Amino acid sequence: MKTATPEQLLRKNRAEHEHARHVAHLCDTLFDAFAEYAHFTPGDKKILHAAGLLHDVGYASNPAKHVEASVRILQQTPLRGFTKNQREILAAVVYLHRRNYKPILKRNELTRLTNPIHAMQLAALLCIADGLDHSHVQDCTIQRITHRKNTFTIWIHSAWYPGNATWALAKTALFSAVFDAELQFREKKRAPSSMRYHGLLQPDDTALESFRTLLYSQYRIYIDNLEGACEGADSRYLHDLRVALRRARMLFTWFKPILREESLPQTHRLFLTTLIRDLGHARDFQVWIDFIRSAPRPIKPSDQKKWRAFCEAESKKNRLLIRESGKLLKAPATTRNNRSLAHYLRSTLPALTQAQTDPEGVIPFSARQLKRRLKQLTRLPALSTSTTPAQAHEIRKTIRKLRYYAEFAEPILPPVIAELTRRLKKAADALGDLHDMDVHIARIKRLKKTPPPAALLQTIQANREKHQKDAQTACRRLLDPDFQRTIQAALRRALRPHRMRPINKTTA
Repeated sequence: MKTATPEQLLRKNRAEHEHARHVAHLCDTLFDAFAEYAHFTPGDKKILHAAGLLHDVGYASNPAKHVEASVRILQQTPLRGFTKNQREILAAVVYLHRRNYKPILKRNELTRLTNPIHAMQLAALLCIADGLDHSHVQDCTIQRITHRKNTFTIWIHSAWYPGNATWALAKTALFSAVFDAELQFREKKRAPSSMRYHGLLQPDDTALESFRTLLYSQYRIYIDNLEGACEGADSRYLHDLRVALRRARMLFTWFKPILREESLPQTHRLFLTTLIRDLGHARDFQVWIDFIRSAPRPIKPSDQKKWRAFCEAESKKNRLLIRESGKLLKAPATTRNNRSLAHYLRSTLPALTQAQTDPEGVIPFSARQLKRRLKQLTRLPALSTSTTPAQAHEIRKTIRKLRYYAEFAEPILPPVIAELTRRLKKAADALGDLHDMDVHIARIKRLKKTPPPAALLQTIQANREKHQKDAQTACRRLLDPDFQRTIQAALRRALRPHRMRPINKTTA
């Protein structure tokens, strides 16, 4: 069997290259900080760096058991520049990088080593590095590492994902077991930014790289909110989950011009569309429950009994919908689709990115797409008091889609696009509030057994008038001719030739 470098092995197995390289870089930083404390040698750094590159190399062949698959690949492939003993240590380090490492302690991969503790120490650092890129969007950097008494403090900065420190901390059990020290994380406070994807996209990214990064960001939000949405104690979990699904679906539409049919499996889009639809009723009802919980209680004492009966009946319906949505989110079919989408993100798209010969830059792609999509604004009917709820809802859906598109493009286009995003959001939010009131009014009219006191309907109608005015004002500002001309001029400038960096397939 031919020997291979870690980089060659990484490319051959269609691994997630950018995640692997970022984890390897974090491993290097951690190694330099702990080398003296743990009495590591320069050869250990080579092993740890290779472990960072290859810890998920088996994911493409067996996602469900990718750690075992990675170890088999390492055992079967001679690595250039590594002795047999170093390869055995490397395989053990990769095997140990999962959170539940204890079953591995009895495996031959560890017990046959001369010094198992040595491999466990290296694996402890790999666990931390892997946790610090839990988002798989490479937005976390280590600022510094301090050591005082018996505690190491790792200071990090996450440009986008707030959960990197939490997930890294969750993978410190092995560190605590093999180092005589405590470990804690401190996050550098992020500067406030109106850009939703600030820190994710870079001007020299290709369009396909940006698609994978943005899609992974929405997948991460979706997965992070699954447990909370199933429990249903806080309505924000289901809201954030469903918005992430909706944005993910819009990404498939936004980037469709650069995706070949084989790289755009309809099953993923169908899964997203179906799940959004099936969770819609539960989410709408949570909005309703949040509203009636915050609504003022009826003033008349005679209405108190009626109000309590109404609230109890609606809360019972909400609990039922939460259970149903929880079953849907935990269903085997949903789990299979989640894994399939993860494989698409971690294996298929990275391989397609590496295979590109003439990639398009994200700047001209985004400018052209946004310029074309914004033409939809000119076709929107004027919003007025005579606009029906159905018409207002269609206007809202169009503006919401354009808002998502503008958010995707905002980090790498001229600053005026940030103002466009803000005005689109303002209009979409106001129209969303208006739509909620229309849905509430329709729901009250359908209630027969336990209708609410009349005061609630009066409150909703008053709120609707306010939201109607807000929406009209926001839409006028969005459609202002001078503002739209400024946007179009900025997009034309962005469409001028943009120098793309070449993709180097042979180096990191």
